[in-house]
Amino acid sequence: MLEHNPIDWYDQRGKNVAEQYKRLEFPEVHNWLLYLLPKPEGSVILDIGAGSGRDAVWLAERGHEVVAAEPSPASGNPMRAPRTGVRC
Repeated sequence: MLEHNPIDWYDQRGKNVAEQYKRLEFPEVHNWLLYLLPKPEGSVILDIGAGSGRDAVWLAERGHEVVAAEPSPASGNPMRAPRTGVRC
């Protein structure tokens, strides 16, 4: 069992973390995995811990279907507004 709950950690620090994260572009953060992404046609990507939804939108804009979930209430519900290719 986890000694610390990661959701509690994010609930306490989420706003600050999100502000820092928003300053970076998707490729700056995830460059190490870009070559692992499937071809967009017919792909479905699950984004757990979607936060602001920035990464889900980036992937959807490139043709992937994305299912995004954010378990922390501190993030609000960033995916309230429908976005093409992103399901919540």
